[in-house]
Amino acid sequence: MSKQWIVLASAFVVGTIGTLIAAFMFDRHRKKLFNMLTDYVLIGHVSGLTIYPVKSMKGVCFFESVTNKLKEMQDRHFLVISENTGKFLTSRQYPKLITVSTEVCVRFQLCRKFELNIRFFRLFEKLKQEGLDCGDEIGEFLRQFLDTTDKIRLLYYINNLYSERDVVSEEDWLLGSVPKIRAPVSHFTAYPDESPYLAICDSSIDDLNSRLPPEDKVDMRWFRPVIHIQGPKPYDEDMWGELKIRDVTFACYKPCTRCVVTTIDPDTGIRRRNNQPLKVLKEYRKVPEKLHKIYGDSPVLGVFMGVMDKGTIHVGDPVFARYKNHAY
Repeated sequence: MSKQWIVLASAFVVGTIGTLIAAFMFDRHRKKLFNMLTDYVLIGHVSGLTIYPVKSMKGVCFFESVTNKLKEMQDRHFLVISENTGKFLTSRQYPKLITVSTEVCVRFQLCRKFELNIRFFRLFEKLKQEGLDCGDEIGEFLRQFLDTTDKIRLLYYINNLYSERDVVSEEDWLLGSVPKIRAPVSHFTAYPDESPYLAICDSSIDDLNSRLPPEDKVDMRWFRPVIHIQGPKPYDEDMWGELKIRDVTFACYKPCTRCVVTTIDPDTGIRRRNNQPLKVLKEYRKVPEKLHKIYGDSPVLGVFMGVMDKGTIHVGDPVFARYKNHAY
């Protein structure tokens, strides 16, 4: 055997061993993180379930929610985009979107064939995603409502459309106390910012209100969670590793950062000039210094989750949690 082949073989062996060691260390570290979670304990009950059919528009309260398939959830499955730029539009650019109530109707016309108009657009981090175009009528209505010269389209997400987005926590987050988790909801999400589910404790909103002047108090609508939970102490969400409601298990994989949307009054669609409640949140809800690279100066409130085990949850259901040994 030539020296060249010996060198190549040696390099291959060393590389293989290195890869196996790295995989072993990663698996060991991941198991260690999961072992940091406590056993399940009862923490409270589901006090509310809210679905937001169109991103940035009003929510609809439900008594129950099916979590086994993304298509049955229907949260943020509609999205407004600019045809001119291919970018999505939210209450960040058009605050009055938040005042629009939604009602989904389906019209059928018997015919031998039909065509679906599928559009590409870019969502977060410039990732491409597809949506079904809902037509000219609603597009023109939204254009007039938003008072813009752009051509506006309303898109609808269904399973199996192309998407470059999934539900994965950042590598840097793995170095904290939250394992890297790919939420098994078809591994994809429709049009929410980060994940299909966001949970907040009622007490977290109560504590925030105790820090705000009477004229600036808020309610859960300002933060747009899907699952409201009554019972735990304020900001208990920071410590959750997993939640269990009936047969449904949620993996809590990332805190929810807060932006200017929290300053928009859901009744009027007007942004507060004093920047509340975001201003107060920044005073006491920023992440530790070690996580500023990921979250910057944005405060956090609530936890993003993905579904691990499917099922149906109801308002009033008891909620169980597995806790981490520290928040971040």
